[in-house]
Amino acid sequence: MAPRAAYVIAVLLAVSLAAAPPARTETRGPVVAVVLTPAPLPELARLFATCTGRMSAELADRWLMGGDAEGVERLRDTLADLAEAATPPGHEVAARALRIEARAAHADLLMQARFGAHPRMRDRAAQTAARLAAPCRALAVP
Repeated sequence: MAPRAAYVIAVLLAVSLAAAPPARTETRGPVVAVVLTPAPLPELARLFATCTGRMSAELADRWLMGGDAEGVERLRDTLADLAEAATPPGHEVAARALRIEARAAHADLLMQARFGAHPRMRDRAAQTAARLAAPCRALAVP
């Protein structure tokens, strides 16, 4: 057996033993690839992680462009605590990735709302951002 093939097999074996049970295996020539699929993130954890990301984007927008950031910062911190509490052990990376994706997408909408080339595009982006942030704001406890 070639040294590279032995190395690949050893790495795949180590990964398969260290991670969750594989969902399926694929055979490609002499190498067996282990395809790992993590369990899905629970819906409540997804909601809180997504809302935390959206409120992080709103907060950054307020800091950069001016506006009341204090209320948004409190909401973001509360949602971050709820996201952490709702995320089951072993799913922290998935929750963090979801939060980052939501923040990036919402920041893009806010940027389009402020700097879009056409008024119609700016209006649509602002409405979409507000519509997506509304359920997150509704989670706030007065």
